[in-house]
Amino acid sequence: MGTNVFGVLGAFGLVLVSALAISWSIVLVSMIVASPEKVQIFGFIVLFPLTFTSNAFVPTASMPGWLQAWSNVNPVTILSDAIRGLLVSGPVAAPALQSLLWALGFTVISLRCRFARSNAAPYNAAPDNGRARQHSNEHTAARRSQFPRKGPDPSTIRSLSLVRRPARPATR
Repeated sequence: MGTNVFGVLGAFGLVLVSALAISWSIVLVSMIVASPEKVQIFGFIVLFPLTFTSNAFVPTASMPGWLQAWSNVNPVTILSDAIRGLLVSGPVAAPALQSLLWALGFTVISLRCRFARSNAAPYNAAPDNGRARQHSNEHTAARRSQFPRKGPDPSTIRSLSLVRRPARPATR
């Protein structure tokens, strides 16, 4: 067979759909954790093993038996098989359908959890709204005093700008 325009467009669409589906799970994690660094760590911890235990880099036959079993159901393996089938040659229908099902599963679970989380009461909600806001302001003030702003002292900056320069000789 060979690569044709429809195969390239299909591969591009499949990668786009899969990337969007996985990004919804990252959005879900970002709603749950407190900092962007934790989201990045989660992405590394989850996506690194998914990618490197797939057959995208190494043939499945060269893997140990237990890893072959995981690699055969790994969504990245299925996606790479579908892309190989679309761009080079090989089976296309089953891997492409399985990739779309994985993408649909990621999306449905992530969106379902996201909407369940957004409908829940906030973790810091208090019965009286004024007290919650006051507590938040007190907490912020305490954190600012505990961890002062980093950087040069404003008085140092002012003193640096007032450095005397040598006087120019008077012109006649």
